Amino acid sequence: MARIFGVIWTLTGIVIISVLIGQIATSLTTVTVEKEIMLYGREVSLKAYTYHEGVKENSLPVLR
Repeated sequence: MARIFGVIWTLTGIVIISVLIGQIATSLTTVTVEKEIMLYGREVSLKAYTYHEGVKENSLPVLR
């Protein structure tokens, strides 16, 4: 009986900690990405965008 309780208690703790860490990560990401990112006239790496996507966003694609 004690072993079953220990296993259930451990799994419950893992689930609770996982949910809390997920909530913290979500709230930090929301605060960080809250403002709109403007790409107009900025240099962007072509690793993230293709040349055509960069031109479509009115940014300055740069080979790096």
